[in-house]
Amino acid sequence: MLPTEILIYINTFICKRQFNIQQNIIESLDIKYNCSSITQPCNIVNYKGIQVCDKHDNIHLFNCFKVLNRITNKNISSIHFDTKECCFIAKSYISDFGNFSHFCCNGKGIMLSN
Repeated sequence: MLPTEILIYINTFICKRQFNIQQNIIESLDIKYNCSSITQPCNIVNYKGIQVCDKHDNIHLFNCFKVLNRITNKNISSIHFDTKECCFIAKSYISDFGNFSHFCCNGKGIMLSN
């Protein structure tokens, strides 16, 4: 078996989304590692059937989908994001929540008209 450090390093190149796997190398081999000193495995977020990885895909799209997944009330007047980039990306995904009215909060928010 390869040393743990090499397995952890290899694991940083394996994206669960790209290879459609449930567990990565370090999870399947139950390897314990210090998260602060070694790159963590990728996280996947799924929105409307689109999977995005936080390490191997666009981080703004990943954060946009995280915000949209947290919305439980379909009757809202605004959605706010951490960055302008996330907000701009979200404009094309907000039709379920209402019609786009305008951007707000220095481009980090979207106002909706129902």
